[in-house]
Amino acid sequence: MTNTITSVMSTPNQKPDITPTSRGDQSTLPEQVTTESKLQQQAWELLEFTNVRALLAERTRFFMSREMAIKAEPLLHMEDVERLQEETSQAVLMLSTVGDIGLAGTRDPRTVLKRAAIDGMLTGEEIVSILFLLDSIWTARNTVVSMKGKAPLLEEIASDIPNMSDLGEEIFKSISGKGEVLSSATPKLSRLRTNVSKTFQRVMRAMERIANSKSVRQSLQSTAIATRGERLVLEVRADARESVPGIVHDVSGSGSTLFVEPLKAVDLCNAWRETAAEAQREEERILRRASRLIGDREEEALISLEAAAAIDLIVARARLSISMGGRRMGTMPAESDNVINLVGARHPLLGNNAVPITINIGPGFRGLVITGPNTGGKTVAIKTIGLFALMHQAGMQVPVTNGDIAIFDAVYADIGDSQSIERSVSTFSSHMGRVVNILDEA
Repeated sequence: MTNTITSVMSTPNQKPDITPTSRGDQSTLPEQVTTESKLQQQAWELLEFTNVRALLAERTRFFMSREMAIKAEPLLHMEDVERLQEETSQAVLMLSTVGDIGLAGTRDPRTVLKRAAIDGMLTGEEIVSILFLLDSIWTARNTVVSMKGKAPLLEEIASDIPNMSDLGEEIFKSISGKGEVLSSATPKLSRLRTNVSKTFQRVMRAMERIANSKSVRQSLQSTAIATRGERLVLEVRADARESVPGIVHDVSGSGSTLFVEPLKAVDLCNAWRETAAEAQREEERILRRASRLIGDREEEALISLEAAAAIDLIVARARLSISMGGRRMGTMPAESDNVINLVGARHPLLGNNAVPITINIGPGFRGLVITGPNTGGKTVAIKTIGLFALMHQAGMQVPVTNGDIAIFDAVYADIGDSQSIERSVSTFSSHMGRVVNILDEA
């Protein structure tokens, strides 16, 4: 037998009600599933569970765990909920003993890994970003393992992370930490880059001689050497074009300046560009080799990413718990006559402004009506109960002095003004319609 919380809050002149009910195993039609899902989604919004998930996402440090935090849902089986809670408790212990895992990864590398796996060429920046990410994951793994059996659930996940340090050691022989191909990567590249520098100096000296020659100097806007389309050019006045024989590569916006490559420098510039192109081909060959090394380890990298995301999500729950002064609640067994026992429960989104409440549902009764004046805390009490149930079943600790709670197969809520002008439905009728739907599901 499982339980369902139905939290119904009417307008200030009506009586709020919290009613735990029983729900047996029933076959559910597709239409019922859709309705139930919609009602629960509405409850998550009303109870601000979606806001708590956003807070959880803010405390993740990994792109995949952020996605998982935003989509976190309460689990329904006691062993699953207890595992989540134990994971969070172990993560809290880890943070207080060996510290945080230091994981960092803001960009999703899965598409880059996929490209490398199909023999695509990665840029130097993409290559080093993956290597740094894998190194960060390995550091996080070592932090977890340093718990030496005190966090067995986290250590179990960490044990799946393969050691890929040899990949970085090999690739960093040819690529710098900034993603630049090193001249020492191959003897050929070293020689080509030396030749590129030499041929560039030759063409520059030739251009400077031409620019400073008496026959040309007076025809230039300036003696500076410019570039256009990877060619070296002089800035020639349009009215003196004939005095500088050469190839016009560009014209200024005003038309007063021509960017001319002197004919005397064409062969030297060709030699420079041909050498540079050969060096670039060698660089690309080195990048392709590094990309292939990464692509060959795609499966291991994906395993590392998934394990890191799982660990970071657990640690994010611990970070959130510490930030709100959370504690682990006990999980009541299914046969318990109690449903909820909360002492000093504080709404997690109110921070220091939260007024602690103590609420019991059971033993001996399974329905609770809360009454009181306006602004007396009825809504906060209802939201706190429903939100604690959702958070507990999603593995999060809650700000409470002491507490035990049952596992619910659903949490429904009807809070606030639900008047629908478009459907000509009054506030009261709208509430009743939603309550009927909730009772049908409960």
